[in-house]
Amino acid sequence: MFLSSNLLTSVPTNITELKKLCRLELPSNQLKTVPSGIFELPCLKNLNLSKNKLTELPKNCTWTSTLKYLNLSDNQLESLPRNVASSKLENLYLAKNNLYEVPKCVCKVITLQSLDLSENHRLTQLPVQMGRLTNIKNLKLNNLDQVRQMKADIFLSLSIQTVLSSVNFPRIFY
Repeated sequence: MFLSSNLLTSVPTNITELKKLCRLELPSNQLKTVPSGIFELPCLKNLNLSKNKLTELPKNCTWTSTLKYLNLSDNQLESLPRNVASSKLENLYLAKNNLYEVPKCVCKVITLQSLDLSENHRLTQLPVQMGRLTNIKNLKLNNLDQVRQMKADIFLSLSIQTVLSSVNFPRIFY
């Protein structure tokens, strides 16, 4: 279902009745919240909530194991709920948000293959726990100007195929 650029301010809660929905595209709207049931849709594989005004995600929901792609880029998120750790996400896009830190729950999603944390200008460090993400093949860390140091240990366990896109940090590894 493609509902991009419609100036939507809310998602009807009855969207959860669409049990066979496998792709939901809601970018470029005016969403501040989304119903928790979206993350519980049994067939949902792709969810795009980018370019909205989301400040938080529902805390009390069980993430469907079918959800593999989640784009939350270009929102106003400062954190993610702990239950993200129970997801089976493979692709997570968190670029252009207001993250102060990499949520620890993200570091527990060991199925992640692609992670984008670019342009979160409030991030000051990357946690050692990121080293748990051993399936990462694509890690984007563009324009993280406030990150001043990062333990090289983070990357020791990552796959040799990992791509660090345009990391522009002066003397950050120690």
